[in-house]
Amino acid sequence: MRYLVMQVVMIGGVLLYFALLFYLLRKRTLSVKFSILWVAMGFVMMIFAVIPRFLEAIASLLGFEVASNALFSVLFLLILLILLSLSSSASKYQVQIKTLAQKIAIMEKEMHDKSL
Repeated sequence: MRYLVMQVVMIGGVLLYFALLFYLLRKRTLSVKFSILWVAMGFVMMIFAVIPRFLEAIASLLGFEVASNALFSVLFLLILLILLSLSSSASKYQVQIKTLAQKIAIMEKEMHDKSL
């Protein structure tokens, strides 16, 4: 009975997580490009919530004695992947911003020189 309550709470938490994701997508505060990783993480959480034996099987396969340790490890790795993806995008955008700022400075200098 206790496990059933915990499972229902976990499923409810994942559903709230998906509701928040879709709300952020609808409000356009989260881009579709970045949301793919978050949705994938949500599906992993949903699988673990719906099929707890699956988590126990993975934990046993990976050599964890306690399934919750495997869960934290898997989710930690997924979060690291998301952070790596976001860092890569931020670096790319930083280069683009620098290039655009330099182009604007050149254009402003050319306009200033023409006005003299």
